[in-house]
Amino acid sequence: MNTCAICDDQFEQPPCSARPIKDDALCCPRCDDLVVTPLRILVARRLVNPKAAVDIFRGAAEIHKAAKKLLEEAYSISWHCGRCGFINRSNAATCRKCTVPR
Repeated sequence: MNTCAICDDQFEQPPCSARPIKDDALCCPRCDDLVVTPLRILVARRLVNPKAAVDIFRGAAEIHKAAKKLLEEAYSISWHCGRCGFINRSNAATCRKCTVPR
């Protein structure tokens, strides 16, 4: 199991180089496709300053981490009603749809 240097997710696929985002680090194939490869293309075509592009993509990775954490927290308080099947998105003691206790 590997850990991505960009998004911190665990992955089992073969790792990719995270350069130029992070030197001597490895990333998951998803981050390679969505972050590293587009950055390499922009730099190779001289459409963007390498330093500025790296800063932008690092900022995007931080936003991704924060959004992922918020989603995990939201779903950690969700629960599935055994009677009606409704997915409750709160820590309430009763189902919002059929009012059956948790």
